[in-house]
Amino acid sequence: MTLFLSAIGAVIAAAAIGALILMLLARGRRGPDRFAVSRPQEVTQFLDREASWAATVTVKVSPRMKPDELWALISTKQLFGFVPLVSGPVVEDDGSRTVRALLFAFREQVLESETGRLLITAGRGVSVPLTIAAFAQRFVVSDGDGTSVTWTVAITPKWVGWFPLRWTAFAVRPFMKVFLWLALQPDPRG
Repeated sequence: MTLFLSAIGAVIAAAAIGALILMLLARGRRGPDRFAVSRPQEVTQFLDREASWAATVTVKVSPRMKPDELWALISTKQLFGFVPLVSGPVVEDDGSRTVRALLFAFREQVLESETGRLLITAGRGVSVPLTIAAFAQRFVVSDGDGTSVTWTVAITPKWVGWFPLRWTAFAVRPFMKVFLWLALQPDPRG
């Protein structure tokens, strides 16, 4: 029993040390760029076919959300700021966007932006070593039967990037959809 408790204590200590290291790597101005990621040559192909893992979700936007508010939220405001301990994306002086959380941070570069309609970004750097080779995002705002936002996220991991992981996207899509829906709710304070 004592050996078992010692093993549990060692695992907890190792996890705490690991979390502390990740927190330190994510801090500071250099945190999101600490480990560079490669930019895909053709980002649209990367999003649609080439990334090892990708998922796309579409969410209808509340009719109370004005189009300019929606675009500001997607392009320049803290879209994911509703999540505790997460800030961003924050637009930096060089036009890049930075997202910070307690244990990780990443920076992405805006590659294409059509005001009110399309935003495509590609990863520049991450704070966690040996994890991501490349990543990109695409937001498409479309009008039709109400306004909707389609969000695509594509990632190629560093060590198993050759492995086709797209088939696992079905498990993540429901969470992405709820996450995006929550992010796109109008601010109740007006």
